[in-house]
Amino acid sequence: MKHLEEINATYWNHLKFAWVESIRCVCIGIGLFIHGLIPWLFHDLFSKYLPKAQNRVNEQRGKTHIQ
Repeated sequence: MKHLEEINATYWNHLKFAWVESIRCVCIGIGLFIHGLIPWLFHDLFSKYLPKAQNRVNEQRGKTHIQ
């Protein structure tokens, strides 16, 4: 599989990474839904999540972290 070769991952490592990230995304989505209803809750949830998620993807691909 070309994608797995490009990121130098096994099928099972890729599957675990994708599933864990999808669970995180669902949790973030629930937090954003709550934030929409109650704006003073989770006001910086998404802005804190994005760089962390990008760092995890970069780490998976063997790239450096962003600030």
